[in-house]
Amino acid sequence: AIRIRPQSAAAAKSAAAAAVAGGQLPSRIISLSGQLRSRTLQTILRHTEEQGQRWARFTELNALLKGFRSHELTVLCGRTGTGKTTLLSEYSLDLCEQGVPTLWGSFEVPLHRLCSLMLHQFAGRPLHREPVDTVNAVMDAFGSLPMHFLDYHGPQSTAAVLRDLEAATAGPLGVRHAVIDNLQFLLGGEADASMADRFLRQDRFVGQLRQLVNRTGLHVSLVAHPRKEDPKKLLDVGSVYGGGKVTQEADNVLLLQDESGLDDRPHPQRYLQVAKNRHDGQLGRMPLLFDRQSKSYRRLRAQQQQGGSAQPVRESGSTSVAASGS
Repeated sequence: AIRIRPQSAAAAKSAAAAAVAGGQLPSRIISLSGQLRSRTLQTILRHTEEQGQRWARFTELNALLKGFRSHELTVLCGRTGTGKTTLLSEYSLDLCEQGVPTLWGSFEVPLHRLCSLMLHQFAGRPLHREPVDTVNAVMDAFGSLPMHFLDYHGPQSTAAVLRDLEAATAGPLGVRHAVIDNLQFLLGGEADASMADRFLRQDRFVGQLRQLVNRTGLHVSLVAHPRKEDPKKLLDVGSVYGGGKVTQEADNVLLLQDESGLDDRPHPQRYLQVAKNRHDGQLGRMPLLFDRQSKSYRRLRAQQQQGGSAQPVRESGSTSVAASGS
C-alpha cells in the first residue's frame, strides 16, 4: 500500500500562487495577502472607528448596533399605530444633533406634521403651550441643524427619489443619513397589479437602493410595513412585507414590538428589537417608554431621573451574513 502524505500549507500556497501566475487558475481567486491582507488588518485595528457614530438619546443601541455607520441599510418594521415614524424621527434627530447631515423623505406623513413632531422632540416639552416668540426661537435653533426634507408626499417616481438621494450626498449638503418613511407609500400600488408584480417592483427598488448605499456611503433607514399576520403574534424578520429581498439586503433589521395585544403578557411592553445585525451579529431589544408631553422615547433619561439604569436586553446567537453586493 502506498501512503500519500498531505501537502504542507506552505507548499500548497506556493503551488496555488504558481498556478495563478501561470494562468492555470482564474485571476479573481485570491488568498489573504496583498491588498486583502492590508484592508483586513486595518479593519481589525480600526475597531473603534468601525463602531460608528454613537447615539446620545438611545444609548442602549450603542451596545447592540455598535453605532451608526456609513454604507449600511437599516430596515424598521412595526404594525400600524405602534409609533414607527415617532421613533425614527427621534432616532434621526439624535444623530443630526451630533452633526450627521440628514435627509428625510416622508411619503406618508405630511411634512408640516413631521416637523411639528420633531420640534417637540427637539425642545423636549409641549410647544403648543408656549408663546409664539418662544416657538419661533425653537424653530430658529432647530434650523441650525443639518436636517433637510424631500418635498414629496405620496407615491413617487423611484428614479427621481434615487436621483435626489444621490445628489444630496454628492452636493454641498453632504448628506450621510437618509430616511424613507415608508416603502409602501413611496411605491404606491396599482389596484389591478398582482402580488407578484408588487413584490417585483419593491425588490427592484430595494436593489437599486442597496447599490446607492454601496456606491455613495450613504446610510439609509427604510420603514417597511409588516405582512398581514395574526396581531397576537410578535413580529420576526419574516414578517416584513415583500418577497424577502428587503431583509436580505438590509444590514440591520429593527422591529418595533408591542405586547399590549398579547393575552399571555401580564405586563405588556413596547420595545425595539434588533433582529438582524450584520456588523457583529449582536441581537437584543431596547425597552421603550413614551413621554406624550415631549413625544419622546428617551428611556434612559426617564430612568436616570428615577435613579435607575437602562441596559439593553441581549439575545444569544447571530444572524447569517447574506450577500449584499458590497
